[in-house]
Amino acid sequence: MIPKADLNFQTSSDSVICSLAVGEHQTLLNIMKPTVDLYAKEHGFDTVFVTHQLVTNRPVAWDKVVLIRSLLDHYSLVIWMDADTMIVNPHQNIKDDLDLNYDMHLCTHKGVEPCCPNTGVWVVKKTDRSIKILDDMWNQTDNILSHPWEQGALFKLLGYPNPRDFYNYVGPTEYTDCIKTLDIKYNSMMSWGGFLGAASDPVIVHHCGVPFEERLAGMKESYNLFLQNK
Repeated sequence: MIPKADLNFQTSSDSVICSLAVGEHQTLLNIMKPTVDLYAKEHGFDTVFVTHQLVTNRPVAWDKVVLIRSLLDHYSLVIWMDADTMIVNPHQNIKDDLDLNYDMHLCTHKGVEPCCPNTGVWVVKKTDRSIKILDDMWNQTDNILSHPWEQGALFKLLGYPNPRDFYNYVGPTEYTDCIKTLDIKYNSMMSWGGFLGAASDPVIVHHCGVPFEERLAGMKESYNLFLQNK
């Protein structure tokens, strides 16, 4: 069972944007947080930022699942953003591009369909099916210590047995029709020249998979773009 996080926050909306970072990654969170705060104020989201590990018997990446699941007790829509994501266009409301017939929205790696998900930006609607997906991810014990952790577990649930092979699809599965592919502008993965999937008009830029200093420099560039656009 997914443990419940001990959180201290107040609700003023039915929707929330959340993130978590510990250690040096708090530096990244401090850069992205003002972009999320402004975005949330403009579009009516609550925000929850956590700077301590929620479970200690798994790599910190699994805290993403714990935080989302805990917030679903209080919100009808939870949006997770990795600490190395940056909102660069604060005026485009992500809700305008959601199909609420689906339980989750995620961007797909390299344009692959059905959705081969990147959990850096993860939109979760409060439904029985979304909660079951989170539970089934948590219960995949063979993925606890293996990169990419929770993302690898979701890969398997969606018919991608190898999280390093975006084209090895064996699905569909019982969860295929739960997931809607989100426009790549909401998780534009700029690393390696956009190798994983990048948008020409990003709303959210994701500086993933590169050394910390390179990630930090990229986020500072994205913050300057945010300031220009706000």
